[in-house]
Amino acid sequence: MANISFSNSVEYGSVHTDCMKEYEDKDSLNVFHEGMTTAVRNEGIVNMAAPQLDVEVVDTAGNQYGFHL
Repeated sequence: MANISFSNSVEYGSVHTDCMKEYEDKDSLNVFHEGMTTAVRNEGIVNMAAPQLDVEVVDTAGNQYGFHL
């Protein structure tokens, strides 16, 4: 990862670009990488609440990935 940024979620389906916190240092990125690569997907029907945060991950090749939390 090259950086990871967080913003308040505005709507489901798109990542809000008004960043409130961004991490670029190696130690922080390692913590996020560890959490994302060891997460386990739970199967079944999900009763989801509206997301509170949007997360944008940019890898070292410049690819962008968005997630809702």
